Amino acid sequence: MYHIAGITGFWKPSEWVYAMVGKLCQHFNLPGPNPTSVKCCCDKFVQRQFLKNAAVPVPSFRLAANAADVQKYSAEIGLPVVLKPTVGQCSSGVRLCRTADELTEHTTYLLREEHIWPSSPGILVEEFVNGPFLCAHLIGNELIGVSAGKLGPLPHFFSYESIVPALLAKDQYKRIRDISLDCLQALGLGWGPTNIDLLWTKRGPIVIEVNPRLGGAPDPQLIQLSIWY
Repeated sequence: MYHIAGITGFWKPSEWVYAMVGKLCQHFNLPGPNPTSVKCCCDKFVQRQFLKNAAVPVPSFRLAANAADVQKYSAEIGLPVVLKPTVGQCSSGVRLCRTADELTEHTTYLLREEHIWPSSPGILVEEFVNGPFLCAHLIGNELIGVSAGKLGPLPHFFSYESIVPALLAKDQYKRIRDISLDCLQALGLGWGPTNIDLLWTKRGPIVIEVNPRLGGAPDPQLIQLSIWY
């Protein structure tokens, strides 16, 4: 007679898998992530709302359903803006739009019929914030490391380098730790791994995204090595 010791899942860095893992853990009375909290993280707009309501520093944002909304909200926020689908991973469909032409071009791409949406179409129109890229890595409610990365050339957002540990002053590390814990509380997380993308701006650290899972390689491996040595 065999018993289930635990449940996990892997399919790229997808939060939807972890939401299902949480449901299965609840069904089999096993420890696991809260599926409702994970699902909140899967929608970038919903996640932003929770963080903003908890006074976590995030870029200004609006939810657009069509091209007219994108134009309106981009004018309110002011160019340049970042357009991204509300659902997705690996920075797919995320682009900086610096001009009206770029805005129209990327809006058309995101709303075209052949674009595959995991859910109803939605575009997050977001203030462009700039600064060094950092990622906080947590297990449960404990910050175990902060990595520093470099982003590829704009208008796309791809991290191509990681430095672990990030070279931070003690007060900077403390601010990232405090903001990370605020994120967990705001979203109802705190079980298992979480990684939080931030930019250190003139206003201090700004949260870009909270992912209720391990970070992408090689960050977890580098953090493990840094702890060992």
